Amino acid sequence: VLFRSDAEAILSVVEAYETARDAALTVYPDVSEALATLAAGGLTLIAASNGNVGLDRVGIGRHISATHYAHEVGAQKPDPRFYALALERFGLAPDRVLVVGDRLDNDYEPARAAGLHAVLIDRNDVVTDASVVRIRALTELPRLIEVD
Repeated sequence: VLFRSDAEAILSVVEAYETARDAALTVYPDVSEALATLAAGGLTLIAASNGNVGLDRVGIGRHISATHYAHEVGAQKPDPRFYALALERFGLAPDRVLVVGDRLDNDYEPARAAGLHAVLIDRNDVVTDASVVRIRALTELPRLIEVD
C-alpha cells in the first residue's frame, strides 16, 4: 500500500529521471529540418513509440501533431495491435500511413505486416536487403513521399 506522500515521491523521482534522460538525448541534426519540411508539406506527423520521450524537451515537439505511446495504449511494437490501435485512434487507413523507424524487427517489418508503408532509417548503411525501402538520413524522406 502506498501512502499519498509515497506516491508523490515516486512521481517526483520519475519526473526527474525523464527530464534528465531527455536532456541527455541527442537528436540527429537532420531530424528537426526534415520534420519541419514534412509538416510544412501538410503531412500529419504522429510520434508512435514504445518510449515516452518528451518531444518538446528534445526540441521537436512543435512538428508533431500527436503521440501514440505504448504505455498509454496498452500494446507495444512489434505487437500488431500497436499499429491497429493507432489506425483506429486517429481514424487512418493503412494505405495512407508511412511508418519511419530505425529497426527492421521493431518498426519496419511489423508496419509492413500491418499493411502500412514503411521506410527504414539505416544511418550506417548496414541493411543489404534490396527489398527494404531505406534512407540514411531523415532529410531524404520528403523526396519519397507523394502528397495529394
